[in-house]
Amino acid sequence: FGFVPVIRDADGNEITSYVMHLFEWSFTTPSMIIVLDALSTPMRNSVVSDWNSVGFTLFFDELMLFFGFLTLYFPGGTVAHLSFWLSTFCFAVTCFSIHR
Repeated sequence: FGFVPVIRDADGNEITSYVMHLFEWSFTTPSMIIVLDALSTPMRNSVVSDWNSVGFTLFFDELMLFFGFLTLYFPGGTVAHLSFWLSTFCFAVTCFSIHR
């Protein structure tokens, strides 16, 4: 469409393309997680075997993206480092949850 909002980090640097990727991933990754769960079940009674498990995985997936945004928004400081490690932890929980 030609319109991308300009979002700047705390130092004034433009981070638009990264934010757009995070925004897109916040919609596409939940779809992929639901499809992965649906493919792993026989789908006799329900498309998704356990919504609690899928919801847990989706929660940590979205939390990972949120902390990734904070890492971009506050570059090089304590908040960025803390957000990076929290995002990494959420990624590990998401991967473990998908593997279950």
